[in-house]
Amino acid sequence: MPVEWTQTGKIYATSECVVGLMSIFSNTLVLKAIYRNKSLRTVTYCFTASLALSDLLVGIAVPPLVILAYIGLPPDFHGCLLINSLVILFNNISILTLVNLTFDRYLAICHPVFHRRKMTITRAIRLLAVTWVVAIVLGLVPVMGWNNGKENFTGTCSFVAVISKEYMVYLITLGLKVPVLVVMYVVYAYIFYVIRGVHKQTSMPTARQRSSRRFDRKVRRATTIFFVFFMYSICFLPLYVINCIHLFLPEKVPSTETVLFFVVLSHANSFINPIVYSYKNERLRNTYAEILSCGGDARNRRRLQPLQHSFITSTRVSSQASDPR
Repeated sequence: MPVEWTQTGKIYATSECVVGLMSIFSNTLVLKAIYRNKSLRTVTYCFTASLALSDLLVGIAVPPLVILAYIGLPPDFHGCLLINSLVILFNNISILTLVNLTFDRYLAICHPVFHRRKMTITRAIRLLAVTWVVAIVLGLVPVMGWNNGKENFTGTCSFVAVISKEYMVYLITLGLKVPVLVVMYVVYAYIFYVIRGVHKQTSMPTARQRSSRRFDRKVRRATTIFFVFFMYSICFLPLYVINCIHLFLPEKVPSTETVLFFVVLSHANSFINPIVYSYKNERLRNTYAEILSCGGDARNRRRLQPLQHSFITSTRVSSQASDPR
């Protein structure tokens, strides 16, 4: 039987809806900006677009799915299992895409020649295709059989009613998420170590100044991706800990309100990412401004600037030529 709405349930459902709408708006903006601005069609932004797409799917699908599960719907085992598996699936896509972004920044800064020659958009798309397939397979493992079993299902849908604790802890948390987080922190530590070494070379010849500017752009991008990854850690680590507590210390499981708060926080990561993308990215912010102003005003200003400059210059020349002094 579906559960009755409580005050906690109403707050939770409202929070999920707000997070979903913000995720849809912000990630649609990111995808449209990348599509619209040709200068953003690079390998790095290819991975960024994949992350934005997965976050957009979170915004569209996850709030209604988790709200359904919270109120005990659907009442059949396989339907309940599918909607909860999809929530895991979308999260898998996000973290594996972050691995791709980290790998891209590692090559760009630590092996720039190899990155420039080998890391093409075609290869990036192939890598993303593999990433999505792996994420989908891992997310659908419960549907394939590793679940709590139909015989234990009471007819009231919930995440813990159908998703195996062992699957969440041993495969998803300890087998995938925690190792990925540890490896990525080590990789970023090495990336920033390399950056520090390059910046110590203060006496850089003039001929290498352009190369230095390119390197600085790579550093800014790496810093941005690191903050995206760092915010992911903050948003999801509490849930990883709760999953382990559920399995190893069931008597110490936090209150329902606490668990729901961290569930909403994990979903909020999907609209935090676009904010981080644009924090120090002027091109992205300018493209956002064009889109939000329907594009016309900003584009027209750019087109008119050369004409305005030419008109002002010719006016000055004419006035100087006609001046009798």
